[in-house]
Amino acid sequence: MHGNIKSTIFIGREYRLFLYSISLVIAIFVSGIFLGLYYRNGQLIEDEIITTARADISDITLNRRWKETHSGVYAEKKKVINPEKYLDNPDFESMNGKFYTKVGSTLMTAEISILASQEGMLLFHITSLYPLDPKNLADPFELNALKRFNEGLQEAYEKEVINGKVYFRYMSPLYVKQECIECHFEQGYRLGDLRGGISLNYNIEHVQAKLRKNNIIIFALAVITIILLIGIIYLIALKLMKKLSSAYKKIEELSVLDPLTELYNRRYLSFRLHEEVNRAKRYGHYIGCIMMDIDHFKKFNDTYGHQIGDLILQMVARIIKKHCRAEDIVARYGGEEFVIIAPETRVDGVKSLASRLCDFIKQEIIKNSEGKDINVTISVGVAEIFYKEKELPADEAEIIELADRALYAAKAKGRDRIEVYRGTVR
Repeated sequence: MHGNIKSTIFIGREYRLFLYSISLVIAIFVSGIFLGLYYRNGQLIEDEIITTARADISDITLNRRWKETHSGVYAEKKKVINPEKYLDNPDFESMNGKFYTKVGSTLMTAEISILASQEGMLLFHITSLYPLDPKNLADPFELNALKRFNEGLQEAYEKEVINGKVYFRYMSPLYVKQECIECHFEQGYRLGDLRGGISLNYNIEHVQAKLRKNNIIIFALAVITIILLIGIIYLIALKLMKKLSSAYKKIEELSVLDPLTELYNRRYLSFRLHEEVNRAKRYGHYIGCIMMDIDHFKKFNDTYGHQIGDLILQMVARIIKKHCRAEDIVARYGGEEFVIIAPETRVDGVKSLASRLCDFIKQEIIKNSEGKDINVTISVGVAEIFYKEKELPADEAEIIELADRALYAAKAKGRDRIEVYRGTVR
């Protein structure tokens, strides 16, 4: 049916638009979730490194404070120990002839840093804007951090590539305390002044490798999740589409079919007649028409009941559908009347079809509730119209009107017969 095809196309477009929209929403939503996981994954790792750095700084600071509180400690002097230049008389000889040197917090920090570096652990560095030892000169990251510490910042960190490897750099400020005054008084420092900072370097190559692996997994999971969700939505939508299509088809069938006989109804007949008339006048064709009426149908209803009347209507409809062509338009016109529009058919062909239908209907036997046979006959009116090319018809329903006149004549002449309209036609 033409209407069904148009509705199916419309439903298909709406279906595709719905799927595209829901797929886009799913892709954006899932991507947002996994993007958050991607960001959070990196943030957690960075937070873990920062927490570790703070703990390491705390350990180093506590050790330095202990040394500074006790004005340093004495260690046996060996070649690897160089006395701190800014200490007065750091060396002394014990009674057993061994030499000892005073080790302050700065020397301790420097030597621990060397040992940590040799063991492949973290690298840390004491630095200042005005260092006493050239080894403590600040690099660009440290210099920038020290300037920001002067502005009130309490920590600084960033990732940096050094010698082709990725390092996480962290720096914390060092402030002048009472125990620091002895060594740094001559530099003009006062209690509470910023005197430098401790810089830590962590080789995070392995962390970066794991992070990249995790990110690849997150990306793969995001793609798989999107595909699975869209696939599930597509399957659900496809089933829904089939049900909707079936429902639309059923609704359209109900809108164009007579529920009792399952023939086209009068409204659909008018629609199809309009199409056929336009086609006939475009190409200059004939259209034939049959209008039939069940003889004494009211008597059947009154005598045997409406149930038998319905069986008679269904029987006549079944025979008409069985013996008409696929291109013929068969409709229940109203009550016990039926109409057949036969495109491109002359009156003789239409009359021949009507004659066969009359014979088949006569041969069909219906039994009443008591088992008695009921014979059914029909009266038929036949007409044709030739539509001249490009000539507009005065009335599209004129062909039905002509067949109705012929049917009226058949009833007037005693019923159970076929009459052809013999008036003037175009």
